[in-house]
Amino acid sequence: MARRKTQAKRVFGEISKLPSGRFRARYTGPDLNRHSAPGAFVARIDAEAWLAEQERAISRGDWRVPKKVVAQAPETLGEYAKAVVARRKLRPATVALYDKVLRLTIEIEVLSVAQLERYLLAVPEARRVPLLLAGWCGLRSGEVRGLRVRDLDLDAGVVHVRQAVVRLKGRLLIGPPKTAAGVRSVAIPPHLLPALKVWRDAQPTHPRDALLFPAGDGVSPLNDSVLRTAHDKGKAAIEMPGLKTHGLRHTSATMAAQLGATLAELQARIGHSTPNMAMRYQHVAAERDAELAQRMSALATGRSWVEERVEPKKPAPPREGGPGASSQSALPGLG
Repeated sequence: MARRKTQAKRVFGEISKLPSGRFRARYTGPDLNRHSAPGAFVARIDAEAWLAEQERAISRGDWRVPKKVVAQAPETLGEYAKAVVARRKLRPATVALYDKVLRLTIEIEVLSVAQLERYLLAVPEARRVPLLLAGWCGLRSGEVRGLRVRDLDLDAGVVHVRQAVVRLKGRLLIGPPKTAAGVRSVAIPPHLLPALKVWRDAQPTHPRDALLFPAGDGVSPLNDSVLRTAHDKGKAAIEMPGLKTHGLRHTSATMAAQLGATLAELQARIGHSTPNMAMRYQHVAAERDAELAQRMSALATGRSWVEERVEPKKPAPPREGGPGASSQSALPGLG
């Protein structure tokens, strides 16, 4: 009877290769806690030897909880997931899919109000308004680039999302948002309206059906890489190299959630739900969206990056028993 071929499999501890090329060794001790080697190893065989030494100590009963443990930042889910994907033999399309899932749903970075303002100050002036709409109103990159002149209703304080730019087989196309819930009207935080009106009045006159943020030819949709290039300058200014443009959308959603937005309000404002859920929550969200935008503006306290383009107003006296009045804001250098 032929013997089965056995394949060596690690039963104690684990070894993973770090982006630096070194190897990290870890194991679960008798105390049921995970322990790591004091440092990374240049060669895998060294990591193997260290694990073997720990296993022998446990077998002999000589193992003790390490007294001196080098403080290390805990591994994030994103880091762990990337390491697992790197170890597996996957098709390029599968790797790209997993990378997209990680990028959009795991370990998302969001900005504070102060960081968002520093970010917007650092991006090129010509791209500041589209990125502002992403950060404060939660629009996707494709939705911002798909806006037409008529969609930015500053008199009503609303931006209407009716279409989006998508890339298909290397071509930029304009079509409806990715889901029915993506078709929505989003209230603009009021502290932004004076400056946005100054910016609008300084723009050349275009037909209402024209794209609000077109490419250089004035007609074609703006390439997503153009916004990414501007975004890179902003994230460098706030020292967040891992920040994605999609993180601006999550920043808006996080601010709304922190201010007490319900699940229905969040899903309607961000357009992140199934069509059935959008219909179910649309009525509730429509009544409170303007109020939600007012509360978002209240976060912009102190001197704001958007104050410089409007006439300073005499600050209102603090409310009795409450915080001081929020500041007015404008958009610097957007004429």
